[in-house]
Amino acid sequence: MNYCLPRISLYPCQMDITFTENCNQNCDYCWVNKSNPKVLDFNSIKKGIDIFLNFPVKEQTITFTTTEPLIIPLIYSKTINYILQQTRVSKKEINIVTTTNGINLNKEMRDFIIKKIEIYDRFRLNISIDGKQKSHDAHRKLRRSTGKSAFKLSWNNFCFLPKENVRVIFTVTPSETTFFKENIDFILKNGFKKIDIFPQMFTLWGRCELKNLQEELTSLVRYINEDLDCSYDLRLLNRLCGSSNYNKLLLGCDGNFYLFEWILAIPYSERKGYIIGNPREGIDLEKRLVLFSQLFEKTIKATGKKCLKCNYKNLCSFPLPLFLWCHYNKKDFGIYFKNFCKIAKIFINLSKEIKNEIRNELDTKKLY
Repeated sequence: MNYCLPRISLYPCQMDITFTENCNQNCDYCWVNKSNPKVLDFNSIKKGIDIFLNFPVKEQTITFTTTEPLIIPLIYSKTINYILQQTRVSKKEINIVTTTNGINLNKEMRDFIIKKIEIYDRFRLNISIDGKQKSHDAHRKLRRSTGKSAFKLSWNNFCFLPKENVRVIFTVTPSETTFFKENIDFILKNGFKKIDIFPQMFTLWGRCELKNLQEELTSLVRYINEDLDCSYDLRLLNRLCGSSNYNKLLLGCDGNFYLFEWILAIPYSERKGYIIGNPREGIDLEKRLVLFSQLFEKTIKATGKKCLKCNYKNLCSFPLPLFLWCHYNKKDFGIYFKNFCKIAKIFINLSKEIKNEIRNELDTKKLY
């Protein structure tokens, strides 16, 4: 095919580590397949980190964002300590990003994380809040039906965090667009001013829901721009698009390196073809490039080459994750792709209007 491939670096600059695919929540919009019962051992973690940090890349990012990292607190804390130890050895600029639902964020873990934030300025903590209790609990259920509220368990822990150092991950779903303003107001009034707003992309949005989304986001952007308090840091993001997908790597809980974290969207039995190495033998970087090229071509074909002709292609890139999810879950990619394009355009256009969006600390593309 005579397609112009996006720029794919030989060495990935971001690695996501998944300790386990188990989670203490069962969110109805979670895209992780959760079909691998294994738990990543610490020796594999150390070797995997060593391989990644040995790449000739100046700035690198290690993330803990797929499934709940604090569900195995001992391994998490040992891993963080090991990374910090290696930063001193390698003398590299290593960003560390943790995203948690907060249920396991007890006092001991809070103290551990707060201390890391204080001593290491490249440590980032993201917390998942979808707004007030009603909206949060509407989609975030506890894995075990105990009758308790997932919101209350998380919020009680979030209240003790230093809000100026924490970023809120806010997922907006079609059913909750009506409550968008009050949910955002709730987060802002409780002192959280760094918010990443993500649309739920693995569902289909109706015309009225899309209209509500655009109106609510437009109103929010106008409010943020007009407010004299310049400490707001609002970002409208879409995990499914962007060139950052091509610069990633996943260390899965089975001890294998995979193409990127979106491989977790497909059943474990189907993932073998996307393995690019392991901590014992290293990574086949050439295979990584080939796999990305193949996926790129399949995705372009599935879109009818529409992405190549799109005026937003330099900002949006190609929805490889959505293609993978649809393909292996037997969904109609054509329908979901149209839905994807509508939401992507809303987010891209409004992102351009945010005046005080912070871009100079860490490159957003390297964090997600």
